[in-house]
Amino acid sequence: PSVFNLLASPTDEANRNNIAVILDSAVRNMKDAEKNYEGDKQYLKFGVMIDEHHKVTYHANYDGCENKDGISANSADELLRMLEE
Repeated sequence: PSVFNLLASPTDEANRNNIAVILDSAVRNMKDAEKNYEGDKQYLKFGVMIDEHHKVTYHANYDGCENKDGISANSADELLRMLEE
């Protein structure tokens, strides 16, 4: 099942709560990275994704990024380092 379906499940409360904790932590990590960003990228947008195996990836896209889908990393710190290179 998709993460969205798990979050919407009225019967799988334990899994739903686990995903909510994972997402909350990931969003907090991303917000910290955004606050600590000292680069000069224009129109910088941050995001997080969680897959069906509960693996979190951190994403950013900005004006002039070589990849039209932006960049991604396995941690907010790694993404921050990539943005500041």
